[in-house]
Amino acid sequence: MGCLGIIVVVVLLGILVAVVGGDEETAGNGSEGGGEAAPADEAEEEVAEEEQVASIGEEVSVGDVSYTVTNAENVSQLEDPYDVDEPLTGNFILVSFTFANNGNEPVTVSDIGLYLYDSEMRQYETDSDAVFYLPEDTSLFMLDRVNPGLSQEIQTVYAVPPEAEGFELEVTSGFFESESQRIELGL
Repeated sequence: MGCLGIIVVVVLLGILVAVVGGDEETAGNGSEGGGEAAPADEAEEEVAEEEQVASIGEEVSVGDVSYTVTNAENVSQLEDPYDVDEPLTGNFILVSFTFANNGNEPVTVSDIGLYLYDSEMRQYETDSDAVFYLPEDTSLFMLDRVNPGLSQEIQTVYAVPPEAEGFELEVTSGFFESESQRIELGL
């Protein structure tokens, strides 16, 4: 009875491996050797992604909105704009950009989807504590609406480790991130 159970388990595992292996082969280009073409496709995608990286000062359009990073700097201290609290110390990347609505309806600009990446491809979100140390008229606090044809000057801040470098800001076409592009910050 024990041997029969082992045989059944081995047969089931064989069937599972065959099914999963068959799906991977057909996921290529539909012909034999499809797995061999995948590395070339991946290399082409990486080149395409590298070509899409913009620089500071370049307008980047994604969907009906555009971003133009006007400044990016590494700062170790953020001053309280109201002079109530002590300065916030740490290692921060402060990014200033112009957000423009090129569409026909109001859009929401949010820190959701505005990710910072370093050279090791680590992803950083905006620092929710540090954002209170930015001027109120330019800080991006969760959600802001921008009407058609208008733009808004925005600042956001990211806490990063001191050794991190090679930063790129990922910008998106909206709240649901249907399109995105990266901007090299030169830091």
